[in-house]
Amino acid sequence: MAQQNNTASGDGAVPGRAQVAKDRARTKAPGALTLGENDRRILALWAADCAERTLPLFLAEAPDDPRPREAIEGARAFAHDEIRIGVARALAASAHAAAREVSSPAAIAAARATGHAVATAHMASHAPGVTYGALALSHAEPEGEKAAHGEVLWQISHASPEVKAVMRKLPPRKEGKGLLARLVHQLQSGLTTAPEHDYFTQDSMERRSGKRPPNASRTLS
Repeated sequence: MAQQNNTASGDGAVPGRAQVAKDRARTKAPGALTLGENDRRILALWAADCAERTLPLFLAEAPDDPRPREAIEGARAFAHDEIRIGVARALAASAHAAAREVSSPAAIAAARATGHAVATAHMASHAPGVTYGALALSHAEPEGEKAAHGEVLWQISHASPEVKAVMRKLPPRKEGKGLLARLVHQLQSGLTTAPEHDYFTQDSMERRSGKRPPNASRTLS
């Protein structure tokens, strides 16, 4: 299968190599290297669940490529103390290589989510990279960005109190201009904000965007 360049192009596009390099640089921020192995095990198990949800978007294009699935399994194995960090790092590299060998933005982003999930074994600040799964949905679903934000809300709701406690130890990221940056900010803020604060609920996001008046009730299907 031919290797793709995967260059970013506009808001919501799958980040290319330059963006991936920036993501790696962020892991060197103060606090990123100080979390213990137990903290990283907690995050890895949650990250594996998040990344697995959009794995079918990769498999739709590359059904015979096992690397992203192996990355998810590796994240869980690390969480259960069944593999060491070196193995996890190799699995992460393989998952990102798989992302470079598919062409659709949804498949690329889905594979990158799995790579970040297992890379959490090495460095906790890879955990917010599961938002690549949400980015994948923005390309695969008709609702686009709304579907992506909805997926991040699931990721937040699926996080245990232990996951949230670990995420509070990571250095916060400022909200950026691109969709991926906004998704990361939504995730990290949602995981570290007090439960009673509704800034990142679906209702409050719709109100701030002007899609629904403050006093309008939301109909659930």
